Amino acid sequence: MSSNVLMISGATSSIGSEVVKEFSKKNYDLVLMSRNKKKLMNLCESVSTNNKNTILPINMDFYTSTNDDYMNLRIFLENDVKQINNFISFTSHFDRIEPILSISQESFIKTFQINFFSQIQLINATRNLLNKSQKKPSVTFTLESSSLSKNNYYGSYGLSVQLLKKTINSLNVENKKINFFGVIPGPQKSNIRKKMFPGEDLSNKNELSCLIQLYKEIITYRELLLLIQVK
Repeated sequence: MSSNVLMISGATSSIGSEVVKEFSKKNYDLVLMSRNKKKLMNLCESVSTNNKNTILPINMDFYTSTNDDYMNLRIFLENDVKQINNFISFTSHFDRIEPILSISQESFIKTFQINFFSQIQLINATRNLLNKSQKKPSVTFTLESSSLSKNNYYGSYGLSVQLLKKTINSLNVENKKINFFGVIPGPQKSNIRKKMFPGEDLSNKNELSCLIQLYKEIITYRELLLLIQVK
């Protein structure tokens, strides 16, 4: 792969796939991760048809992955990739909105494993390659504004995103060579949004083109920024 590499997890999600399509038109080689192998391969095929970018698909389920899986991922990436310049995560799992004391152990474990612990393990697996970037690399987590509001703080999803949001600050303090960002995209048509707010009117939703432009600006913006919100 080249010296201009963008890694995206949750690449086949509603927003993730659109960002992949946009960046495949640019001078980026792509490392794309998804738990859905069929969707991942279809996405890779669709974006590679008219582009000369190198695309590396990685099929991985963040819920069932073990420490050995992340160690193997690190070895695999370091054998195939010179460096990672930017990493964008669209990985997310939503169970249900419910009072905290009603959350089952299974819901806690699955949601926190996918939304939080897997994110930390992915950064550890890619940290060496991020540190090799000739320019200061960025890691961008996609948050959700509704999980940060009082009425929707309930449920394992809201708690996991709150923890990830707070962790971004610590990551920036502890890792001076990498910029960590949290992006709140606002209402967008997505499967997870439908589950959280069935019947929601998205007629005034943010334009996806504006959101993609935001990710472009983050990738080219090199100064410290802890949280960006699209209003």
